Amino acid sequence: MNEEVPFRSSRHTRRVVAAASLGTAFEYYDMHIYGLAASLVFAAAYFPSGEPSSAALAAFATFAVAYFARPLGAIVFGHLGDRIGRKQTLQLTFLVMGIATVLIGLLPTYAAVGVAAPVLLVLLRLLQGFAVGGETGGAWVTLVEYAPANRRGFYGAFVMAASGLGAIIGSVVFVFLGAALSEEAFGSWGWRLPFLVTVLLIPLGLYLRHRVEETPEFRSLLAAGREVRVPIVTVLREHWQVVLLAAGISTPFLAATYVTTFYGTSFLRTVQGASTTFALALPLVFLTTQMVLSPVFGHLSDLWERRRVFRAALAGLLVYAIPFFLLLGSKNVALILLAVFLMGIVAAAIGGTLGTFLSEQFAGNVRYTGLSVGYQLGSILGGGLSPLIATAILTWSGNSWTVGLYLAAVSIVALLCMTRLHGVSLGSATSDDDPDERPADAAVVEATPPTRA
Repeated sequence: MNEEVPFRSSRHTRRVVAAASLGTAFEYYDMHIYGLAASLVFAAAYFPSGEPSSAALAAFATFAVAYFARPLGAIVFGHLGDRIGRKQTLQLTFLVMGIATVLIGLLPTYAAVGVAAPVLLVLLRLLQGFAVGGETGGAWVTLVEYAPANRRGFYGAFVMAASGLGAIIGSVVFVFLGAALSEEAFGSWGWRLPFLVTVLLIPLGLYLRHRVEETPEFRSLLAAGREVRVPIVTVLREHWQVVLLAAGISTPFLAATYVTTFYGTSFLRTVQGASTTFALALPLVFLTTQMVLSPVFGHLSDLWERRRVFRAALAGLLVYAIPFFLLLGSKNVALILLAVFLMGIVAAAIGGTLGTFLSEQFAGNVRYTGLSVGYQLGSILGGGLSPLIATAILTWSGNSWTVGLYLAAVSIVALLCMTRLHGVSLGSATSDDDPDERPADAAVVEATPPTRA
């Protein structure tokens, strides 16, 4: 099957983009404010101990634990997305994330309920990670399946732009509250406000996603009876190589993002002695650059071969990895800002093409599951563990530039993975019952001509 997915009116298309993108922005707002609260408040509120560093470590551990729940979320929500539809599943991921975030804002502290407080915090954090495991892949699949063939890259890039927007809003809200409230008020109740605001976002996000129709491709799969019974079984049995390769090509974007925003901030503050204000401003420079330029690179991937643009972006990270850390350690404000700005461009080039490229690796009836599982496996190494890996490398070597070797290494792995991925045509489907209708897995995909935008 190689039919083109029908395309709706421009008005409905804008509605789809708003529903998928703003929903993703809201969810990443929730994720980002958790990271900021863990940095500023949670150590004292939920992990009091005689040793500040131990409390801080425990608080950051709750941030990292969500990344291990993401693959499970990818499996569960991927199953629903490939069985009941993209629309309903994205409504569910948004609802789960919103409820978890509001409950964190209401959670009593250790002083009030004892050890139950950190236990509940970890459980709610796991629930956040579980929801995000199904959000990113679902948003990508929805936008790419709705887009016309010559604009898939452009629309798919809005997911990464939206995640940057959500993180920026979260940072701005925390900076505003930190400036408006006394330190005592912020630590006591002010930090809860960004979480509680989510109660207003839940109905808005659900309304936006409710107004969007199911994607034409998924409806055609249902009409033809082409859905698979247990998508994760089909993915692991027939496409496990593609999933692992997808994880490999996802890792560089996540590593570049988290090393810059979290490790870079910590490095400047603790090692370079920069002011807290300056250190916290750098993620905003990075995220703003990424948000603005991601659709630009998505559009470029529509004009040229997507594989070529993505390969060039990965090569850019490989070349820039070590110079980035040399500039970051220069103690020159202009050079540091330039370093972060350039890394934002590189991340935008990778992230702006990643979602559509991944979507083109899986057939329609396992696309949500395959894409989500592959991407979220990459999020463990590139996201949750990357600040720890970067810190360990710096501790071992004593030279900041050696952290660039980590980014260079994941870039090389991704480039090698790309040699094994050539994609399938959007609109194709697999079947549990008819082997002739199944798309090739990674071992056979090599013989398939590259998918062009």
